[in-house]
Amino acid sequence: AQKPKAALALQEVMVFSNDCKCPNYWRGVPHASVDIAAGPRKIWHINITGHLYSSAVPLKQMPTAKRPWKKITPNPDPNGVMHRVTVDPSGNPWVVLTGGQIYRYNKGKWIRVPGDARDIAAAGKHMTMASGYKGMEVFAKPYGAPDAIKSWKFTNGHGISLAAASNNISWLVKRSGDIWQRPVGRKWKKMPGNRAVDIATNGNTTFHIGSGGEPYKYVPRKNSWTRMHGRSNKRIAVDATGRPWMVDANSKIWTWHDYK
Repeated sequence: AQKPKAALALQEVMVFSNDCKCPNYWRGVPHASVDIAAGPRKIWHINITGHLYSSAVPLKQMPTAKRPWKKITPNPDPNGVMHRVTVDPSGNPWVVLTGGQIYRYNKGKWIRVPGDARDIAAAGKHMTMASGYKGMEVFAKPYGAPDAIKSWKFTNGHGISLAAASNNISWLVKRSGDIWQRPVGRKWKKMPGNRAVDIATNGNTTFHIGSGGEPYKYVPRKNSWTRMHGRSNKRIAVDATGRPWMVDANSKIWTWHDYK
């Protein structure tokens, strides 16, 4: 069996630049970010200096709140920099450092998880997914399984971006930009769409960002993607209500206004 160089794929935020020219659709949220993720109740992001923050007010108030974020201290590794984040079913964040190290947060403490990753996604009973730091192999770890290398099982997939949800269906984006989907225990299946760079899902709603930074929403009944307003995005996430959150090429955070 292959040993995972695991990377937890975090649910990411859609990003959108000031050239979008669609203020009726997107609202900016203070802070500069490199990655974003949505948990059961909160939004989490890593700022440009590598510090983790969680939402400090109800999500609808984020664009207008004076202090929308709460800083999480301390950092998991004083010598490392966080650059990927995801959130598990209990609402606890998992992060990946620039060196590939994986940490999870529990009761105010950081716990080192064996393995090395480039991306991470955690959601659902079986859905901690990680892509290898070097080979981009995708591994799965049952929620609550011991923090050990042997807990990671190779899924026969490879990717640069991962997303997972409580319905136990995971998504990945390959280096080529192709999009694949996998229910727990089954094989990866190629889905419509290509040239993607990031993907996010909450189980009911799925988004991806195209190579030009444009966001798309998946339409299950048509098995296709619908283009949304916005461009120059790099990271995307989707909260429990189906509202997308993005980080744009200028590291600015955006959320869809009154999304339905």
